[in-house]
Amino acid sequence: MIIFPSKSMLQKLSVIVKRRREDIHMSQTELAKGICTQATISTLENKGCFKSWESVPQIFERLNLDINDLENEFNYQYGDHKLKQIEKNLLIHNFSKAQKRLNQIKYENLDTKNLLARYECNSGFVDLFVNHNQDDSISNFNLAINKHQTRDNQIVIGWSYLGIALAYHDLNLRKQTKCYLKLAIKELHICFQKKHKVDEFRQTIRFAITLLAIIDNIDEPEICLIESNLVVKKLKQSHSFYCLRDFYNIIGDCLIKINQKKKAAEYFNQAEQLQGLYSYSNLEKLSLFFN
Repeated sequence: MIIFPSKSMLQKLSVIVKRRREDIHMSQTELAKGICTQATISTLENKGCFKSWESVPQIFERLNLDINDLENEFNYQYGDHKLKQIEKNLLIHNFSKAQKRLNQIKYENLDTKNLLARYECNSGFVDLFVNHNQDDSISNFNLAINKHQTRDNQIVIGWSYLGIALAYHDLNLRKQTKCYLKLAIKELHICFQKKHKVDEFRQTIRFAITLLAIIDNIDEPEICLIESNLVVKKLKQSHSFYCLRDFYNIIGDCLIKINQKKKAAEYFNQAEQLQGLYSYSNLEKLSLFFN
């Protein structure tokens, strides 16, 4: 594809590059390394006087974007970008902001099963944490699972099973809670079997953190320990330190609960050594589900 340096193309590039870079938690300096300067990336993202058009293919390659799909990527922005904003709000427990953004989405403009499934899943969490309506939340999660399921949205299905488990936990239905947590674990395993782009892999890791922290909090340390070690293994196979510190902390907590305090201390020490690497800063907030 030949990129013509036009104003409209620059605007499209600015949106796509910044959004993807932030999604995969890459700094401007990391993106620029060996390609251009950090200032060039900053100029591009801020729609300034960008002249390094020859660098665009390398920038796209580093971001795992297909330059031939540039136009489709931009046109697809409406639903995908808005749902990503909502999902970020949910991850940091800003449920009221998520509800506000959800209300602004035009449902009829969501034209793929994946977008519709994400919408229903996000609606389920809003119903659960803002409206405190377990019945409506379960209904929305089931829509995401049963009506809009495709081979490409296992992560959405996993979040939906987790949401149903949380709804049943609120209703003090322990058997159903455990059943749906097991289904969420199954979807996590499927996600790890797939080939991922960087941002998809990190989405899976963030789902795993939330799922395992909740399993730990409902006092299932043996299950949590097995699954946490599996995720750590996947991270090491991928040569990734992404959120590794959090999983070491979860493993340490599980070990304490099964009275292996000495081994737990080793994991807490390893977690401390990873101070400064990216971690899921809202991990501690997960305990709010169970207060």
